[in-house]
Amino acid sequence: SAVVEKAYPRYALHSYCEGVRCEAHRRNQFEGQPVLFIVGNADSYRQVRSLGSVAYRMSDEKKKRLDYFSIDFNEELSALFGGVLDQQTE
Repeated sequence: SAVVEKAYPRYALHSYCEGVRCEAHRRNQFEGQPVLFIVGNADSYRQVRSLGSVAYRMSDEKKKRLDYFSIDFNEELSALFGGVLDQQTE
């Protein structure tokens, strides 16, 4: 929401999609169970691709869908300063 974006301008939430589901994701329409991937120290939110891609292929076989989301913490060094981790947690 706009309120959250204004309160935390350094961070962002992204959804992972591929194939035919991308159009629905662009419209913020999700059908599966949500999965939140939280990155570690200095990592990129783009790492969700590894999990999301495998889950996408498996869901086509079993008809169970998962919607993967990841938080972009701007690759901050949270392991080196606890204050950063406090901000990310909030």
